[in-house]
Amino acid sequence: MEIIGLIIAVAGLYIAYITLKKSFPSVIPEPIEEKNNLLVNFKTNQILSIEVQNLISTHIQNNDAANNLIFEGVTFEKYLTLMKSEFNKCLSNELYEKISKETLTKPNIQSMLESLTVQKTALTELKGFMLTLS
Repeated sequence: MEIIGLIIAVAGLYIAYITLKKSFPSVIPEPIEEKNNLLVNFKTNQILSIEVQNLISTHIQNNDAANNLIFEGVTFEKYLTLMKSEFNKCLSNELYEKISKETLTKPNIQSMLESLTVQKTALTELKGFMLTLS
């Protein structure tokens, strides 16, 4: 019986927390340190993406490689266009400003950080690949 009481108590606390968060969002402070870490990672990915785009663009210009394949079925030019489009959707300054002004929870921040980590890994690998072509 004690376990059921404990489960009910925990569930009650959770419901109270959610109600409090929705009713008074400023009562529960935003995790500032975690958010700052998120924003630093966002800027890092912005810079890395621009570096990779520049490497691809330079490779295209120096080697007349626009129509050469970077990956199976994907040309350098097409991939560069895709990267620029994704940058505008996922790494733009406008999105950075929106995130910096938004009140975020730890789970939101964690999810975004995980996404940025995967993105950073892919960008770092692509940068290494492009540097080997130089």
